[in-house]
Amino acid sequence: MQASHPHLLLAAGLILSTILARAVLPEEELLGTRPSDVKGPPASLEGSSGFGQDNCPVPCNISANTEDWTPYHTVEQLDQCHEPMLLQISAAQPLFGTSSFASMRSCLLHAFSGNHDLEIGNQTMSSSRPESTEESKIVMARLDVATTRRESKIRHRYNGRDVAAMLRAMAAFFPRSTESHAENVIFAYHGSAAAAGLYIGPRLGSSTVRSVVEEAVLGGVLDIERLSGPAVFQLCSSERGSPRTFGLAIDGGGGGGDLPSIHRTVLEWGSGTCAVRIPGSLVQQSSRIHVTELSAA
Repeated sequence: MQASHPHLLLAAGLILSTILARAVLPEEELLGTRPSDVKGPPASLEGSSGFGQDNCPVPCNISANTEDWTPYHTVEQLDQCHEPMLLQISAAQPLFGTSSFASMRSCLLHAFSGNHDLEIGNQTMSSSRPESTEESKIVMARLDVATTRRESKIRHRYNGRDVAAMLRAMAAFFPRSTESHAENVIFAYHGSAAAAGLYIGPRLGSSTVRSVVEEAVLGGVLDIERLSGPAVFQLCSSERGSPRTFGLAIDGGGGGGDLPSIHRTVLEWGSGTCAVRIPGSLVQQSSRIHVTELSAA
């Protein structure tokens, strides 16, 4: 197929190269020395989990306010919970590895596996088609899609239904009533099984997320249950700019779940940088979706 942009998917290649590097380098050499301006956790947090005895966060149906979610400080802490989670991660600095310090808050998605009526706090995902209003218009756009196969002899637990539930929960996090003309970011994580990150620019309505998840990701473009490596979906170009950029990055199957790479990819979208193509390593597809574009604030 023809690529719709000259640059597509640095993200998938970045995730893949990180995985390959781990196969030949010790973790210390791969991650390198943490920069001096990246502070570690305060002394009061060393040796303290800050979460419950089961190492998992509060359920997502408790609240849609991330301030009510359970705080975490490293990916290693998150890995002590073996269930799917939603995450808010600080954009102040990228994650450099599983032990690098960051401000994160999380809630538990375990109860949502296989459930189509997801609820985040009192917000329920609606599958109805978006409608134009005085403040917004619905347009058709072509979503760029690319995947990279990962060959791995290591068997990892991977449940495609859990990943589908993670993606639906990410969509449910953005109710249509909160069109705030502000960029929005959310992550989902299931340890070494899968990770996902979503960016939506301030000029795109939240129903765009539901359209991508239901029409493209779960509608046949990508077989989530057979995912064998990184996948990236994006509406991104120099003409669109970051305010009208949408990006969804997934890493699952065959030793996926590289949350630091997913986090860095989402930060790139926020800075207006599109994921670019690495020739020969990606399978490109495209899907037409409904996009909600908001009027200028």
